[in-house]
Amino acid sequence: MKENNSPMIQLSTKIKFAQLEATYYICQKITIKYQDTQGKKVKNTFTGFSAQIVQHEIDHLNGILFVDNLIKQKKPLYELIDEEWHEVDLPY
Repeated sequence: MKENNSPMIQLSTKIKFAQLEATYYICQKITIKYQDTQGKKVKNTFTGFSAQIVQHEIDHLNGILFVDNLIKQKKPLYELIDEEWHEVDLPY
């Protein structure tokens, strides 16, 4: 994945079933090379929301979870407990 020296944008992530919320930075424009379902080599650029989704899915394919991005960027993770947000201890 090539990042195109793109400006970073904040991505706010909520995991509703776990009552977790966090914000971290990702590229707003990316270019990737891949093979389509027929094996043809393709190069594509994604921007905005599409870039966020592609980066998120590539992270999953590489075994990276959003909490790994939080740790790397030293960003906080919050958990909703009894209707109040509390910061979760992460191993920075």
